[in-house]
Formats: sequence, C-alpha cells, structure tokens
Amino acid sequence: MTRRNPPPAEPRPEPRELVASAPPSQLAGSLNDAAKAFLDESQGDRQVPASIPIITVSHREGEFILPSGEVATEISGYPIYYFQTRRWYARSPQPGEKGKPPDCWSPDLLKPSPDALDKQSELCAGCPMSEWGSARDGKSQSCSMQTWLFLINPDFGSPPLGVLVLPPSSIRPLIGTRMQAGYLGRCQAKYGVYEIVWTTLRLRQEGDPRQVAYSVIDPVMGEPAEMERARQLSQLRNQFLAMMNSVRGQTASVPASVEEDLR
Repeated sequence: MTRRNPPPAEPRPEPRELVASAPPSQLAGSLNDAAKAFLDESQGDRQVPASIPIITVSHREGEFILPSGEVATEISGYPIYYFQTRRWYARSPQPGEKGKPPDCWSPDLLKPSPDALDKQSELCAGCPMSEWGSARDGKSQSCSMQTWLFLINPDFGSPPLGVLVLPPSSIRPLIGTRMQAGYLGRCQAKYGVYEIVWTTLRLRQEGDPRQVAYSVIDPVMGEPAEMERARQLSQLRNQFLAMMNSVRGQTASVPASVEEDLR
C-alpha cells in the first residue's frame, strides 16, 4: 500500500449479506485448481483472535485512514469476506464531531439491533427510513448502508487481516446491482471465487467539492492466487470467520461518513 505521513489532526469521516460460494460438488466442472482448492479448504476449524484493525475513508481528501492514523492512497489484499449493515441518525453527525452511536441500526439488514436507541420499525423491509428519497437530498436513503470488506495482506501484521468500512457510494462499484455485476461478481465470474483475487483498492472523488465531496471505491483486479496460496487463504478465512462476524456489533462505534451530511 502507498502511504505518507499523517496530516495535522482534523475531523476524519469514516451493508447486502455475503452470498456464500456454491458447494464444490456443484462447481467442480467449471472451476480452476486454485478456486477448487479454496473451496475444498473452506470447511476447516475456526478460531477467534483478538481484534481486527478498521480502515476508514477520508472523503474530502480521497484517502484511506489506517488504524495507525497514517493515510494511504491505496489498499491491497485478498477480499476474503464482506457483509453489510445499516444505520440511521435522527440528527446527522456534524463536521468536527466524533463518531457517535446511531439512533437505529441493523447488523444484518433484516431488523434493528436490540441495542438500537430509537427503533424506527420492527423490520428493515418497509421501514420508511430505508425508502429511497427519505434522506435530506431527496434521493438517497435516510438509513444508510455500510459495506465491511475484509482483506488479507501480510503487510497488515499479525493477524494479516484488516476491515475496510465503505459508505453507500461504494456499494454499486464493489457489489453491483440486480442488473449489473460489481467488482466482486466479475472476479467470481472470471476465477470461480472472488476471495483468491489480489485486489488493489483506490478512491475516486465525486460530487461538488464546494459542497459535499465524497469518494467512491475504484477496485483494480490483479492475478488470482495459485493453488497453495488459495488453500492458505481459505484456512485464514475459516480461522477468522467468527471474529469477522462479531465485528457487526461495532457498527455503532465507527465514524460517520461525510455522506451523512446529505441525510
């Protein structure tokens, strides 16, 4: 990853459920050896390590904020897992404010968390805050969706794992829509499973910088892992799966996106 020293201290802003790969028996005839090896190892033992470093996005600068406070223009790794969460604020976070718990939030896009302070609906489906056009901009959803993308890269240290928290603007390029595949879908179509594809994530800025500028993820597809590395990736995914899922409960502590200014 490309890094530079941290800037002076300033406010730094900071999901659809993972669709599991089909069983190896259903895909055996169409997958390459590395994809088969990844899936064959996917049933191993699972453990829970201590913590996972969180990487966020500084929208106005178009940079990633690493757990150390350093900034990076790009992040690389194998995207071994993702999930999505929702959060809603009765009063949008203001510039300069520290991250605060949302008034209502969901760890699974199905229903609000039992810990939500002000539930807006018993279920996320049909909630007026998740309707398009409910936000202050008249277009987006008042209850925003975040994508948590987990990356394996030895440069992250021990464990070699980090999670990148992405705002609603990055859902379409990463995951896609019903009509068009996103980056992960294209990786899966080309190599059988997206988890074995080395990926470089950059940011491009959109919006009017004089008003509310925000950054959108811009993934670059690298080469797939060879068979032995694919086995290792699958083992690491298994080892950290329980912990990756436990991160869902941290949604309330992650800084709000600058896109919340529009909500």
